[in-house]
Amino acid sequence: MTDNETKTLPETCMLIGTLLATMRMHRKQADRFVRITGLHPTQHRVLMYLSRKSEPCKQRELSEHFELTPAAVVQILDKLEAEGYVQRQTSETDNRCKHVLLTEKGIETAKQSSASFRKLDARLIGNISEAELEVFYSVLLQMQENMKEEEVQA
Repeated sequence: MTDNETKTLPETCMLIGTLLATMRMHRKQADRFVRITGLHPTQHRVLMYLSRKSEPCKQRELSEHFELTPAAVVQILDKLEAEGYVQRQTSETDNRCKHVLLTEKGIETAKQSSASFRKLDARLIGNISEAELEVFYSVLLQMQENMKEEEVQA
């Protein structure tokens, strides 16, 4: 039996429960910023993803990244394009391929959102030392690896 298996259930539940509660609190506050933009949260996530890309993004990439059907991506992009946040261009080498680019409105909205999220994140970690954050980050990475190692048995 490993050390992790000897930990009591209440300790584990408290840790995971606190992590999830913190994530919900962060999400709730972030959602307030998203509502200000007038975009649906999924539309906003697509906009922010595009803002981090250094070159035009293919619709297929969005579908894969967000684990959405191509039809769902088309609907999201239709709305973003209709509201002036993105534009789509047909690839010069493949007429079946569409590239998605942010417009000036999309770029500006992403910049404002990024600034709001940076302030929120700064508040979240405000009184936590760099050393504590490094340990926390390494623990989170290990938790992710643990979840990859084997499927959790129900």
